[in-house]
Amino acid sequence: MYFESAFSVFQLCLFMLVIFIILAPVGSLLDAFVKHISSGRLRLSFLVLNEIILFFIFASCIHFLDEWLDTVKLTTYAEFSFAFLICSVSLLIEYIGEYVKMRDKNLKS
Repeated sequence: MYFESAFSVFQLCLFMLVIFIILAPVGSLLDAFVKHISSGRLRLSFLVLNEIILFFIFASCIHFLDEWLDTVKLTTYAEFSFAFLICSVSLLIEYIGEYVKMRDKNLKS
């Protein structure tokens, strides 16, 4: 990894945040679509396939950001690591949200 200045790190993080904000609703729509059309084991396989597709979309966006920003040079390993980290955090936030909804529903009833 090579960053020319602190501004280039800030610029990369800002663009990754923008991509995350843009892709989050797309991921939510795909997730709702998968849950709507499938059930049982088929649902789990569709959800895994959905997450793999979103991971590769996000990794390719990070790759294009790396190519676009001249002051940032990331290795392929770093690009996939960033994509994996951000996708993992987004999944963790999603599961925590579902857990809180379930717990609130159980407390109300």
